[in-house]
This record gives sequence, structure tokens and C-alpha cells, in this order.
Amino acid sequence: MFRSHINYINGERFLSAQSGTEMDDKSIVIGISPNTGKQLVLAGILRSDWLAANHMAPRISSRNIFDMRMARQEELEVLYAAKGMGVLADKFDDVTNRGHAWMWSGDTINYATKTAWVKSLLHGGIAGHNKENVYIVPLVKEI
Repeated sequence: MFRSHINYINGERFLSAQSGTEMDDKSIVIGISPNTGKQLVLAGILRSDWLAANHMAPRISSRNIFDMRMARQEELEVLYAAKGMGVLADKFDDVTNRGHAWMWSGDTINYATKTAWVKSLLHGGIAGHNKENVYIVPLVKEI
């Protein structure tokens, strides 16, 4: 059963009752992108190093979903907040149960070009990791 939930990140609302709902094209509503204010959906999940994921994400089409990209650091915050909602719970329980706790962000760390931001699915912490590490990559799209 889907639960209605509104969550606030830094005092702003980014999750809604639709967060965690699967759409007809099998993408899953995450919430509102803090970067653009548009509806953000999870369109797929890769397991890859940062460089390959950054190169592949815009070129992948899955179930007629186009324009996928890696989530920005702020969008990973929204995804982390929504990870227990609706069908997102099953998706991320499976990922964390297999020990894949880190998610790549599409954002690099300005002072370290070989490093990009990651977010933990287990505890929500953020860190900078070497882009050659293989982690999960949430592919998102705005609608």
C-alpha cells in the first residue's frame, strides 16, 4: 500500500504523495528536482564507474525513456529521502542488500577532477570518491 508522505530538505518540500509511484513507462516518481523545480523520475539504475556512466547515461534508452542522465548531488538527497516510498523501497532494498551502498552523482568535485560525489544508501552520508570506483548510478529524467 502506498503511503502519502511529504518530506522537507533544508526547509523546502521536494517529496509528495506521488513519490514512489510507478508510471506507465515503468519509471518511478522521485519528487521535485531542487535544481529545476520539475518532476523527477528514476528511469533506470546502472552499476558502473563514473566516467562510463557519465558517457553512457545520455545515450541509453530504456522502455522508451530517453534523455536520461546521472542525478545531481541535490537530487540524490531527494532520492535518498524517497527511497522507502512505494516501489522505490523494493528497488533500493534489493540494491543495498547486495552491498551496493554508494550512488554516484553526476557532479564532480571542482578541486579534484578525478573525484566525484557519492551518497550512501545506508546512512545518507556524502563523500568524494575516485571516478574509477564502480557504484550504482541512478539514471533520472525530468518530466
